[in-house]
Amino acid sequence: REGTVRQRLAGRVPRRGDGAWDGWLDLPGLDVPPDGLVVSANHRRERWAAISDEFAPQHRARRLEELLADRAGLTVDEAAAVHADTLLRPARDWQARLAGLVVTGPAAQRRDLLLHWDGRMDAGCTAAGAFADLRTTLVRRLAAHPALVDLHADPGLDPIWTPWVQPEPRIALALDRWVAGESPPGVDLDAEIRAARSSRPPSTRPVRGGESHGVDVPGHGWVPLAGDDACVLSSASVPGVTDACWRGPVARLVWDLDDRSASRWTVPDDVATWAAGSVAGLEDR
Repeated sequence: REGTVRQRLAGRVPRRGDGAWDGWLDLPGLDVPPDGLVVSANHRRERWAAISDEFAPQHRARRLEELLADRAGLTVDEAAAVHADTLLRPARDWQARLAGLVVTGPAAQRRDLLLHWDGRMDAGCTAAGAFADLRTTLVRRLAAHPALVDLHADPGLDPIWTPWVQPEPRIALALDRWVAGESPPGVDLDAEIRAARSSRPPSTRPVRGGESHGVDVPGHGWVPLAGDDACVLSSASVPGVTDACWRGPVARLVWDLDDRSASRWTVPDDVATWAAGSVAGLEDR
């Protein structure tokens, strides 16, 4: 209630010297001013650079900044709603790219569905399902593209690393950046998007996002999930491999510093609440 809020990375991280570990890093921390806003979404920041070479893209962090801008404070329920946000910020770049493509027939109808989409990856949204289908189809096309054939080379690693080094996850991770304007060398990305958009049979029915994005829970069956890797509600799949969810937002906390007893946190033991894309069911624990 009084004093300073401090953000600190706690633990011990070896310092990498010339080919060997030669001590321990002095881990960063900072005092948060009373009117300050600090966003941490596993994204790259200068003071964390010594800790790792791999960070999440900026999308979740930038969305949190949008949601918290000009906010003097949040109630616990308002903070819970922030955790449940399903807006996919890269959707605007996809829409800008799609708007410039010339397609006809059913492909044009599918494109127009995405152009009028609000960018939210909600489980009941057909546009979210259409986007996931387009992304998966595009990743698979790019994985088979001659210009990216080197991605299929055997890395000489133990098979346990396959999910990190196989082409599809690496392409999926880079795809938003490519769509925003940085296409891979030797690839006509617009042509690949047109082909991916046109490859679906005309009779393909609209699919809601949660029909392909969800989790198979023993005793529950298939549970549709809202969110996406780049959403604040970060329920992640591996586009090009599967749209099923393999990681979700767990152990998220809302601290009420004025009334500690009002603080709440969530774990995904209430599958129905999580599936609805809501953290409104944060429990007192």
